Amino acid sequence: MSMSRPQANILLVRLNQHNKEVKLAAIYALGEGRCQESAIISELMELMQSTDNEISIAAIKAFGRITR
Repeated sequence: MSMSRPQANILLVRLNQHNKEVKLAAIYALGEGRCQESAIISELMELMQSTDNEISIAAIKAFGRITR
C-alpha cells in the first residue's frame, strides 16, 4: 500500500529542515511509504546528488524501496 499524497507532502516539508536527523528520517519514511508521486521522485533524485554522503545514500535507498 502506498502512502497518500497528503502524508507524503508533510514529509516533503521535512526534507527542507536543517536538522540532518529529521531530514534522514523523512527520507526513510518516504521510501517506506512507497508513494510514487513525481514530486517525491524528483526530490529524492536531487538528494541523491547531495555532497553529504549519508543524505545521498539514504535517498538512494529510499528511491530503491519506492521503485520495487
